[in-house]
Formats: sequence, structure tokens, C-alpha cells
Amino acid sequence: MQARYYDPVIGRFYSNDPVGAVSHLNTQNGIHGFNRYAYANNNPYKYTDPDGEATALAAGIAGTAVCGPICGGIAFVATAIATGYVLSEVASDESPGGDVVDGIKEGKSPAKGEAGAKGQLEETGGQDGAKGDLGSLPIKEGTEWSNGNSQGGTLDDGSGRKVNVHPSGGGDSHPKGTPTLEVQKPNGKPEVKIRYPESQSNE
Repeated sequence: MQARYYDPVIGRFYSNDPVGAVSHLNTQNGIHGFNRYAYANNNPYKYTDPDGEATALAAGIAGTAVCGPICGGIAFVATAIATGYVLSEVASDESPGGDVVDGIKEGKSPAKGEAGAKGQLEETGGQDGAKGDLGSLPIKEGTEWSNGNSQGGTLDDGSGRKVNVHPSGGGDSHPKGTPTLEVQKPNGKPEVKIRYPESQSNE
């Protein structure tokens, strides 16, 4: 090489290609020649460019071309199987049959106001009701935590979802400090929220 200096940190050459940008249009580089500081069409795994004049397929890729349809067919089948598996896993995470969380949602009514419009539920019972429902869920051993009025852990159903009971920040349908059970998706966004206001007695 030695015609240009290469910086592996930024993945670029410090100096221009010895071939002009327009000259690249007549080679295998095509439009990639307009970036005269790039190396091997910005794909060094597939191409090499030993002298900066034209890219060439790397040795492993050229070998695959000889194998042709057989290797291509094997790669296609392997990709299809892997994609099918991943899609089935995603589908099972989004709508698992017999979800462990379904049990705690039974018998709860929609929350009042804006919270209910967001799909949140409520049931009287206060802190005891919230902790009772939390205790009915399978929590993965070693993930449990507790901090004052808050506690939780990771569901032991393979979904990666976290569950916790905490005092709410307040809202139009419940006062600040209302015990709340929250199930979070693996990305941290809420999946289920249930408020447990203290029971109102008319005695």
C-alpha cells in the first residue's frame, strides 16, 4: 500500500485516492469513488483495494462465488430458520399464552379519568392489596429488591419483564402516594399499571 496513510480509528485514509472521482465511474467502485478518502467501497469485509486504484472481491467472497447456488441455498435456508425462530420468540413475548400477569388483572376495573383512558386499572385495597398481587406473581430468584414502600423484581416467566409496587406520583384519578403495581416491558415501558387506593368506608 504505502501510497496513502490510513487511520484505523476513523476508518479513512488521510490522503486522496490516486484515481480521480470521475475515473472511478468506469471501475467496479462506481459511485463510491466520489468519497476519495474511503477504502474498498466502505466495505473492507467484502472488498480489498491494495493500490487505491480499484476494488476487488476479498478472497473469502470470491470463494463463495465458486460455490454458487449450493452455498447460497444453504445460507438462505439457515437465514429463514433463524428468522422464523426470532419471529416466533417475539410473538410469544408479545402475546404469551396463559400470561402470568393476566391473573392479577382479573376483577380490576378501569381507573377513573385520564389514567383509565390509558388502560390503567384500579382496585381498592391499598398497600396490602398491591403487595398481595405482587406476591402472587412468580419473581425470579435473586432479582427481588425492596426500598421503603417500594419493592419488586423480574418476572420468572422468561419474558424479561420487571414488576414493582411503588407509591404513585398522583394524578387526576388518584392522590399522590397511591400504591401502584407496575409491570414493565423489557425496554422499561409500562405494560400494566394497577392503582390500589385505600378503601372508602361510609361508616
